[in-house]
Amino acid sequence: MIRGISASGRRATRNEKGKLLCGATEELIKYVLEKTGEPHEFISLSEKNIQPCRGCVCCAGDNRCVIEDDWAEIRDKMYEADAVVFGAPNYYGSINSLGHAFLERTFSLRHTERPKWWPTASARLSGRKNS
Repeated sequence: MIRGISASGRRATRNEKGKLLCGATEELIKYVLEKTGEPHEFISLSEKNIQPCRGCVCCAGDNRCVIEDDWAEIRDKMYEADAVVFGAPNYYGSINSLGHAFLERTFSLRHTERPKWWPTASARLSGRKNS
């Protein structure tokens, strides 16, 4: 199972002619998932509560973060995954705060048993409006 995770706060929206108005990250993640031809699940962080890492290192013993938010649910799905596709929009030369908080929390996965998809690779897509 491949999990696709979008850190965009914007859900995909199209006009009456089908033109994408917002939500390019979501659309890209879904496209990649579909093209794999493998079983997959799309996860949007737009309505999730993901707090940033506190650096407390309480996760060092068992890879379980002590912060109580929606991270645990997603962490469990990531452990079950054969691969993870992650995307976040680029604001001001860096990913958005939701994506950054999410990536910070993956720190909790590095101490003991790592997910089978670890290590990972990433790709970046950017563009200009009306291009």
